Amino acid sequence: MLPTTCHVYFGSVTGATPDGRKAGVALSEGISPVQGADRRGPTAVVKSAAKMDHLKTGGTLLNMKVTPSLLQDETGIDAWLNCPQLLQAGRTPRAVQRGDGGNAATSAGQA
Repeated sequence: MLPTTCHVYFGSVTGATPDGRKAGVALSEGISPVQGADRRGPTAVVKSAAKMDHLKTGGTLLNMKVTPSLLQDETGIDAWLNCPQLLQAGRTPRAVQRGDGGNAATSAGQA
């Protein structure tokens, strides 16, 4: 695995790819799916990421973007974090970073 910001550089020097990505466009961040590639929802993304042996990588980055309205209040945040499908992956998220740059602390722990 590579540093979290190298996807921009490597994208800038990589040609177009068969999935439709144009030459020079940033690659995906860490182990996150390329924007628009997560067609089976957040549960599938988490399950896919959970298949990796993260100990062999020295750590990984998985960014998941959701609609801002989901995280507007504590009810939405609690629903997202307590979603049984996400918990099947065996990990409880520690914090959610909102698109506006703010952090929403969770009952699972403080970030």
